[in-house]
Amino acid sequence: MIFGGTVPAQRVDQGYRDGEVYFKSRNNFPKDFSNYDYSIPAFNAIMDAYDVRSIEKPFGGIDIDLENTYRIRFGKINKVDFLIIDLNELPFIEYAEKVPLVRSTYTPNDYQQAQWYLTKINAPAAWNISQGDITAVIAVVDNGVLTSHSDLQPNLWQNPGETPGNALDDDQNGYVDDVYGYDVSDRDSDPSPPAGIADNSAFGHGTHVAGIASAATDNAVGISSLGFHSRIMAVKCASDSSPGDVLSHPYDGVMYAIRARASIINMSWGGTASSITEQKIIELAYRNGIILVASAGNNNSNDPFYPAAYPHVIAVGATDISDSRASFSNYGNWVDVMAPGVNIYSTLAGSSSSYGSLSGTSMSCPLVSALAALLVAIGNTGPDKIEYYIKNGSDDISASNQLFLGQVGTGRINAHNSLIIASTINEFIAGTDIVENIYPNPSDGYITIEFSESAPMEVELRLYNNTGTQVIFKKKLNFSDNIFSKEIDLSAIDKGVYFIEISSNERPMSRDRIILQ
Repeated sequence: MIFGGTVPAQRVDQGYRDGEVYFKSRNNFPKDFSNYDYSIPAFNAIMDAYDVRSIEKPFGGIDIDLENTYRIRFGKINKVDFLIIDLNELPFIEYAEKVPLVRSTYTPNDYQQAQWYLTKINAPAAWNISQGDITAVIAVVDNGVLTSHSDLQPNLWQNPGETPGNALDDDQNGYVDDVYGYDVSDRDSDPSPPAGIADNSAFGHGTHVAGIASAATDNAVGISSLGFHSRIMAVKCASDSSPGDVLSHPYDGVMYAIRARASIINMSWGGTASSITEQKIIELAYRNGIILVASAGNNNSNDPFYPAAYPHVIAVGATDISDSRASFSNYGNWVDVMAPGVNIYSTLAGSSSSYGSLSGTSMSCPLVSALAALLVAIGNTGPDKIEYYIKNGSDDISASNQLFLGQVGTGRINAHNSLIIASTINEFIAGTDIVENIYPNPSDGYITIEFSESAPMEVELRLYNNTGTQVIFKKKLNFSDNIFSKEIDLSAIDKGVYFIEISSNERPMSRDRIILQ
């Protein structure tokens, strides 16, 4: 419900948006505040006292908690803490909270025509296993994607339920003519940044991110991308009237991607403030089977950065060409994985043929989203499974980051390794699993393997490297009656992630992963 007026520029609290508050009414309260009828005197008094200018229900339609969550805009921005206190005292309100401020997470750099990062993450070998396809849809929730860019057009997602240009909401999803995505900030069907911007405009961010994720590849135009044939859903969350680096409606964009059934949501943005409301939206996406990937931030800090630090989100830090943590990249035990983020060459929004290099965890994030898309395309579904493959396929970069051990995730992504692990595990899923338990896992070198009573009298154990291609240890295991466990000494093996294979008469019976640390 709109009452008129504008929201002033950010100046009260660096971590939150001025003039905006979330509140949630209790689920058993019948009033819909998006169509408020001024029938509650206590609420009317709050509206008058704080110059409330609009009340909207931005996240409804899917989840009961979010159905009863509202965003209000108000004029007396310096009194936000008092407003929250007053709202929380109303018996029909469950909670009220500030709205976190999020910015895109990139640092402009000199342009250079180099895609060193694809070789670093072993993309060419990965493409021999998966090149993505139309089933793998990456929602680039950002400040706009130039849908006319010649290197993005072939890979744009197209809404199968929408007829272009007829000014109707054909698929009844609440968005009119959302053919390639939607502008949730300006509330129109064009997710491109404003016309006429320069290549170095902050509004080029989303286009650059989209190109890293899935610019059309092997098409003799521009650049290659890890996502290859994966599709880009363009979701614009910054108003044309803004500078472009602040996203006014990021979680409206996430909700659009949920409704549009994206496979992956790429969030190359964030801030240091967290929110109950926004965490609920993240949880909703996760429950809908969507893989969530977010940049860890560029503050050179170990302070949690959101949404990356929320549960169920793959938090991505940045590395340079030598696999060292990029000087700007955040770090910490909440970071899941690292990816190249320095001098990353990709598409820009100045024209349909613009390219250039940018640096930041914003650039690392879509590389992980693209890897997730390659995994989705070979039939791997479920956010937990995809996260496992990405993290366990990563290369150990401890040697280059001695001051940040335990704070750069599982390492720097290796696309080929992750796809090999996923493919190998799929190959053995149908086999007979004779191993009931391997513990401890992770292990410091000594493990115990418990077998089911159906184990043959003699089996062979083989330890493979993390790609499953090279045997580095093998041992015959013999069983007598009623003894179905063995302790194995692996203390001489280097630390890392390995496969353990159990076979009988050269026939693989079971395969699992073991981490030595």
